[in-house]
Amino acid sequence: MRKLFTIFPLCIVLCLLTGGCSTADANEENYEEEIATVSYDNNTDYMSLMVQYAAAGNMDALGAAVTARNEKIANQQLGYEQLSVDEFLNNYESYAGFSLDTDYMSQMVSCCLSGDVAGGLEAERLRNLKIDTLNLDVTKVSFNDLYLLSKIITSEAGSNWLSMEWKMMVGEVLLNRVASPEFPDSIEECIYQTGQYYSRGNQYFANLLPYEDCVEAALRLLNGERIINDGSVVFQANFRQGSGTYLKLYDQQLGYTYLCYSSYPELYES
Repeated sequence: MRKLFTIFPLCIVLCLLTGGCSTADANEENYEEEIATVSYDNNTDYMSLMVQYAAAGNMDALGAAVTARNEKIANQQLGYEQLSVDEFLNNYESYAGFSLDTDYMSQMVSCCLSGDVAGGLEAERLRNLKIDTLNLDVTKVSFNDLYLLSKIITSEAGSNWLSMEWKMMVGEVLLNRVASPEFPDSIEECIYQTGQYYSRGNQYFANLLPYEDCVEAALRLLNGERIINDGSVVFQANFRQGSGTYLKLYDQQLGYTYLCYSSYPELYES
């Protein structure tokens, strides 16, 4: 009888141990099962994907990205709001940070015409964000470059009877200087270089608002369009200079304008 009482507790202990192991195994299996159902990638920015898919009109991909994002938030207990597709689309602009419908380049042009530098810089920021987020194959344009180049074209060739080609060539000479080893590396520095276009304290240039056709010419140039197509043409004035004349322009009211080659053409030999 004493042996029976001894054996009975041992059986209970063994049962508990065996049951505990079974429970642990079951829990481990459940955990593995739960892990297997996770369908998101820890390194993926699903919000960026959602913005891109919505812009492309790919609703299937958008739905999958929304689901994956929600699963990631729930499983990792992240402090972000889970969204439905409709909630995301209804508040697209706030999540993307920009508007799909807004033409930010048109805003930049308008800001050039009105002299609204702060507005132009903000439009540039939003345009660049849109380009980067949606991987758009378009050229980024600096508002400051657009504004200053437009002002130079206006001051040097702004007369409304001068052709677009004339205006663009004047702007192209300035861009050639920026690309030249002889001159500073930015539009702003080339304009304000001592003895060149204008000094920084020049009130005429500071207060000048560019003309619409001059902004168009500047934008075409900053988007890569060229008329001269020769980087060694770095002078534009009403007299000859450098190592020779590329082109002599004449207007009855303005007289002659000479587009001339650098004094060091060897620097431009490829």
